[in-house]
Amino acid sequence: MNQRQKRPIRLVALILTVFLLPVAACSGTPGALSRLSSAMDDAGRLVSRAADASELSGASTTLEDILKTAPKGSALNEGERAIVESARQRSAALTEIAGMLGVADEVKGLISADSVTLLRGAFLRQPSEAMQRTMEAAGKAIGKESACAAFANGMDASSPSRTAQSPSAAGIYLDLTQAVSDAGYNITEVQRVVDLHGLSSRMLSAAGQYVGKVKKTMTAAAWNNGGAFQAYLRICVT
Repeated sequence: MNQRQKRPIRLVALILTVFLLPVAACSGTPGALSRLSSAMDDAGRLVSRAADASELSGASTTLEDILKTAPKGSALNEGERAIVESARQRSAALTEIAGMLGVADEVKGLISADSVTLLRGAFLRQPSEAMQRTMEAAGKAIGKESACAAFANGMDASSPSRTAQSPSAAGIYLDLTQAVSDAGYNITEVQRVVDLHGLSSRMLSAAGQYVGKVKKTMTAAAWNNGGAFQAYLRICVT
């Protein structure tokens, strides 16, 4: 967050680890398991980009339909049973992710409005119209950056070597002071009008709440199997 730098996010590694590598074991398996392999590949590609609910639900339905025709029990060896179980889990995750997208859209809409509300609550006295416009624009931009940093950090938490940096009140404060300074305002004067430290802390808290609101709509398995990535894309990229 500090100085509005975008944090590196290991999206490709995450998607390959969660969605694509397990499918390789299914390569060359005949019949229903071969179709299952192809469908799992398709699902992996689907969640590696922004997807809509109908696409995700359709991919889940495809997996479920193939699973109904797949061999069961003693007809499968240990590796094939693992593939079938992985497909079941992936299908369930896709359904949960599809259901999460509406909540992600809701959160995306809240971020801008909440940033303005938090800013106005931090006024120590009424600013000039020009300063208020400047602060509201900065608040919206930094509020989104903070939320997106929190989502990126939540997504990267499932990766073995984390690279996303958590947002911090100190980083948000520096971004706010930089924004008003860039607009030509004296920081000391601004601090007589706006409680920047308090605003920074409340914006950080809001960012964490946005992640929690989305995350609680799905299981940990779905969150770690593409849900976090899709939430990030929905809120911060599309």
